[in-house]
Amino acid sequence: MAGKGELKVVSLGGKGFSLSSSSAYAVATGQAQLRIDSSALDRLISDQNPPKSLKPSQILFPSTFTSLEIRASLTFLLNKLLLFSNSTNIRAFLPNIISICLNSKPETSSLDSIDVTEEENLVIQKSSALVYGICAILDHESTNLVSVVAAVAAISCEAAKGNVAAFSSMDTGDGFVDKEGLRVAGDMKVFLNGSKLVGKLESEAFSKIPKINGRLREAVKSLHSMTRIALNSREEVHEGDVVPAVLALAAAILKFGKNSFCRAKMNLDALGIESLKTSLLGMFENKCPNDEALKNAYKLLLDSHYEDDIAKFVHEVSALLGIVWRIVAWEAITAYVALEGGELISTTAVLGKGTSVVVQLIKDRLQNKGGVSNDVLEQLVGDLLLFFDPKQPEFDEMVHKVKEIVESNESRRFPKLSKATSDFAKEQMMIRERAFSIITELIKRHGATRELDTPAFELRETLMRKYGSNLKLISDLAHQVKLNHRSLLDGMLEICGVPPEKFGMICSSIDKLDKQSLEQVKKEMVEEKGLSVETADNIGRVVFELSLAYYTGVIFETVFNETTQDVSGIGDISKSSESSLKTKNKRTYGSAFPQLISPRKKSVCSPGSEMPEILNGRKIVRVPDAVIAEGIKQCELCLVGQLLGKSSVELNLVLDGANKLWGKEGRIEVSKMKDKVYIFKFPNEKIRDFVVESGPWYIEEKRLMLRKWQPKMKLWELDNSKVPVWVKLRGIPMEYRTIKGLSYIASALGKPLYGASAGDDTCLLNYVKVCVEVSMDDDIMDYITVMDDDGDEWRVKVEYVGMPEKCLSCKEFGQHSCFSNVQTS
Repeated sequence: MAGKGELKVVSLGGKGFSLSSSSAYAVATGQAQLRIDSSALDRLISDQNPPKSLKPSQILFPSTFTSLEIRASLTFLLNKLLLFSNSTNIRAFLPNIISICLNSKPETSSLDSIDVTEEENLVIQKSSALVYGICAILDHESTNLVSVVAAVAAISCEAAKGNVAAFSSMDTGDGFVDKEGLRVAGDMKVFLNGSKLVGKLESEAFSKIPKINGRLREAVKSLHSMTRIALNSREEVHEGDVVPAVLALAAAILKFGKNSFCRAKMNLDALGIESLKTSLLGMFENKCPNDEALKNAYKLLLDSHYEDDIAKFVHEVSALLGIVWRIVAWEAITAYVALEGGELISTTAVLGKGTSVVVQLIKDRLQNKGGVSNDVLEQLVGDLLLFFDPKQPEFDEMVHKVKEIVESNESRRFPKLSKATSDFAKEQMMIRERAFSIITELIKRHGATRELDTPAFELRETLMRKYGSNLKLISDLAHQVKLNHRSLLDGMLEICGVPPEKFGMICSSIDKLDKQSLEQVKKEMVEEKGLSVETADNIGRVVFELSLAYYTGVIFETVFNETTQDVSGIGDISKSSESSLKTKNKRTYGSAFPQLISPRKKSVCSPGSEMPEILNGRKIVRVPDAVIAEGIKQCELCLVGQLLGKSSVELNLVLDGANKLWGKEGRIEVSKMKDKVYIFKFPNEKIRDFVVESGPWYIEEKRLMLRKWQPKMKLWELDNSKVPVWVKLRGIPMEYRTIKGLSYIASALGKPLYGASAGDDTCLLNYVKVCVEVSMDDDIMDYITVMDDDGDEWRVKVEYVGMPEKCLSCKEFGQHSCFSNVQTS
């Protein structure tokens, strides 16, 4: 994160650049400096050749607009001027003057009358900057609101001793789940994990947190999606498009504001020290917006005739959001004072693991180690109101800390049900049992006085038939469990009686079980390897399968025979070796890459008679080309993906995201190679090529950079300091459009990887598309100069497709939450 006084840098106009709501907000608040890329200025008309026809113009802002709203609108307008620079005659003068205005003091919020051309004036009028500038503010502030409200609500649950049972009963098991509400409940449980302060106080202010906050999250996501497109679209955007998303957001924040205000009042009621309670209540009634203020603000936006004056409408929604932010701040203040000043926290009553971090964060902000009292109350309130103000520089640090609490806690992973099974909550079971009792009574009335008694077992082919809506009576579960751990195999062999010095030679015998019978292997272990008959018989109780992991080394897998009866000793072994059970299931995430490429029953590694050789004192294993070719064939349909950003994403979320994006024509298989690096296997070449050449793609709101798998790739060395990027090369002579020729040209941009799947048709296109691995140190180029042996030169124009941001502090690609210099081109 940038140090205090150090400004973020937002670069606009470069190849592949994009403007985010957060960057626009940082510029609008004066926390970031704007920089226009030189390549963008080169595309504009030079100031040295001013056009003849100029007319005076002034960008008029309504008098009700705040400085923040005006500066955000100017930032949006500047970005649009740079986006349109290729297609319209715009002078460099206009973006430069706006940039100078925005880089001056934050109080500077307007431009004087300036002379513009007719085309420049047309872009200004059609930019919808007044509306979308405020939408960027709404997007940023509401996204941050969603990030912190769970933390504030959690400390209110402890301060007022609220009943939090509703957070554990969200998933009814019938498949009709409020997904956003379920996520909110999960976040609340993360913050309150281990808390001894939550109590039995029943109130909708607590029980409806998942539902109300879930609707808020949905509205924020909808606005974010619309704003992100509008900020960076080269097409004309229309003001009316924002109304549905902004109106939904207004309704959601109104409902949320009322709920937060109710919790703030309950926190005050929980204060045990009367003098402190009286002082805080006076401040609360004078300074905290109430239900009436919320209703009036909502009425103003409804009365703003949003169909006619959309700029006024979004301004009023922004004002409503500001009121809600102050209410949230007061909820945090009252909860903190109730906990600290009310002496609720004692040796026997402790905070939750997440809320304890939040309370300590507030203490650090206040730099107050001596508790809460009337003497410091007014200063405390003032400090916390600033702390929860999204326009303040310190606010980003708090959001970052809160996100860390939620994202780092693994207890929020929800278990998934097996296929063809369901869970029924107690409420559902009561209904089901009542329904079955009525049905049973009705049937008995009509003569069925005795229940049927059917066999406890049935023929497998009968149960496996399909009935009704193509459903089976049972699901076929493979009777096989694998335990993957080197220490596990060591422990098993030791228990079976194998001496440690014979471990290697016994493993080589065990690996032949997929080619030879158990009796043949036992004979070899006894007669050739010197094991006792008893030890060989012990080993015969289980069948071992040796497989090679793709990058983590050897993984030993144990498979229990269906005829094995006594496996009581296995549990103790797995406990001592901390092994993990993995069932053979479509959803299993194996750590061995060969399982992903080719699910198999036989061993991946079957050396047979092949033996390593000794060369210069080293043991060398020679792998035949035929074996390598077989492995390459298995990997041809794979792509390697890198997720950008600081935090990682759980494998099951990546799998679900991939299949939602691309799984309509066949299931996508996913394996995690290392943190943020995944392998995606596609059902056919057509889908693979479409995915790698299209995009940009996002999983869990994180940018996914994809490249084709290639032989000898060192996947364990991949990190986000190097990413694959598609570039369009224009102006390449026909004779250079060969694999080698394009490789030479693209090497100026980074490491050439491969071209698009256009094949021999590249000669018919006015550009060639090439994928290049770009590192943080590689320059972003507009042109490449190509020279032949005769000294003749050509200029090849370069266009980056979906170039991600460079975080100059982290030295990685991707948008991070750290408050550091970001280069967007």
